[in-house]
Amino acid sequence: MALIFQGRKNATPPGPPNGLIGRDHYRRIRCDLLEFSRSLIHDYGDCVTYRIGPMRFFQLSHPEQISELLIRNAESLRKLTMVKWFFKRWMGNGLLLNEGQPWQQQRRKVRWAMQRLDEQKQAEMVVWQTRELLDKHANTQVDITALLDRLAFYFNVRTLLGDDADDVLEPIYAAANVLHATGIRELTSWGFTPDWAPTTTKRQMRAALHAYRGTLMKLAAKRRQSPSHDEDRDLLAWMIVAKDVQGKTEGMSDLQACDESVNLLMGGKETVSATLIWASYLLATHPCEQARAAEEVHRVVGDRDVALSDLDHLPFTQCVVQEAMRLYPPVYMIAREVARPITIGGYRAPRGTQIHVPVHAIHRDARWFERPDEFVPERFCPELNKRRPPYTFIPFGVGPRNCVGKKIGYEQCMLVLATLLKYYLMHLAPKQGVPTLSTDIVLHPRDPLHLVIEARCPALAMSYDETGLERDLPR
Repeated sequence: MALIFQGRKNATPPGPPNGLIGRDHYRRIRCDLLEFSRSLIHDYGDCVTYRIGPMRFFQLSHPEQISELLIRNAESLRKLTMVKWFFKRWMGNGLLLNEGQPWQQQRRKVRWAMQRLDEQKQAEMVVWQTRELLDKHANTQVDITALLDRLAFYFNVRTLLGDDADDVLEPIYAAANVLHATGIRELTSWGFTPDWAPTTTKRQMRAALHAYRGTLMKLAAKRRQSPSHDEDRDLLAWMIVAKDVQGKTEGMSDLQACDESVNLLMGGKETVSATLIWASYLLATHPCEQARAAEEVHRVVGDRDVALSDLDHLPFTQCVVQEAMRLYPPVYMIAREVARPITIGGYRAPRGTQIHVPVHAIHRDARWFERPDEFVPERFCPELNKRRPPYTFIPFGVGPRNCVGKKIGYEQCMLVLATLLKYYLMHLAPKQGVPTLSTDIVLHPRDPLHLVIEARCPALAMSYDETGLERDLPR
C-alpha cells in the first residue's frame, strides 16, 4: 500500500486517469463507493485527485491530513452545495447545513439544551422502550433493520417531545421515511423535478413535509405559550430557552427550534440505528463474542434492568459497540467543499474542490488495525487504544463539526445492546446471507436483515466456557 506523500506546493496529487469527463469514476462510485475509495488508497496513496465533469475531487486518508483538513483548516471548508440544496427544504438552518457564526451560536445552544436533560430519566426511557418493542418480537424472525430504525426514532421523539411523543410518534415517523426516501432518490438521480410538480411523489413529499414540520412548529409554539418547570422540560422546551454564554444570546425562535428538531430527529435516528443494526448482526454471527458480552452484562446487572451507571462497568460490551462502528461506520465518508483555497500535505486545493475523507476505508486500513476486516472487539481495550495514532478511528467525525449528540447517541447504543444481551439471544435467520451494503445517508444493509430474537429463560443466566461456547447456567 502506498504511504503518505508530501507533495510540492501547487503540485497536483496522483490519481487515476479521468478519461471521458470521468464517466468511469462515476460508474464505479455508483456501483461500489466503498471499494472505489479503498482502491484509490491502494493504487495512489493517501492523497488522491480525480475529476467527474467540471468537479475536482480530493480524497485524503492519512491521519495527519485529516487533522490538517478538519481541524486546522476547518474555517476554510463548507458543506457540499448540492447536499445543502437538496436537504434544506426540510432541514432548514439546523446544525447539519448551517455555516459560520450562526452555526457556532446554534451549536452552543443545542449543546446547552442537551446538557439540561435528566440523563437517568432518559436512560430509563431507552431501556423501557427497548423491552416494550422487542418483547413483541421475541422468539420470531424479524427484519432487525426496520425494528431498530423505528426504535432509534422513538428514542429521539421521546427525548425531544416528552409527554407529547405518544400522540405524534407514528405520523412523524411515517413522514420522516417519506422525506428520507425522497431526498436519497433525488440526490442520486441525474434530473430534478421541482417541488410544485403535480406528481404522486411530489404530492407525498409535500404532505410529509407539512405533517413533519407543521407538527414540530405547533409543539414549539405550545411550549413558548405554556412554559414548564425545569424538571418537566423536554429537549424542545430547553432549546426554546437555550443560552449561548459565549455569544451572550438567549433563546431560539420557533422556526429555529423546529429546524434543530428536524436535524436531531433525522441525524440521531440514522446513526444510532445503523450502529445497533451492525452490532446485532456481528454478535449474531459471532456466538462466542455474544456469549462473552452477555455474561458480562449478567454479572454486572444481575436481576434488574440495565441502568446508566452500569455502562462504565461493561468494558467488553463497549468494545463491541466501538468495533461495530469501526467495521461499519454510520458516517462512512466525511465530505467538504473548499470555500477558500487551502494547502493539504503540500497540495493546493482550489476553491470549489470537493474533499472526501473515506472513514470506512480508514477504519479498515491494515496500518492502523491488525486483521482489519475481522470482528475483533478486544482491539478497543485501553492498552491497545493508546498505541493507535489519533484520527484513525473517527465514527463521530473530527474537529469543530463533530457530532453534537455523540454522548447521548453512544449511551443509547450501549443501553439497547446491553438490554438485548440480558434478555435475548440473537441468531442469523435461516437463508439470511451476508448483507449487501448501501451507502446513502448512512451505511446500512441494502435489503432486510433477518435475525431470530430468542427470549432467554428468566431462570437462567448466560455464561461461556473456556472455548467461548455459550451455555445456560442456573442461577
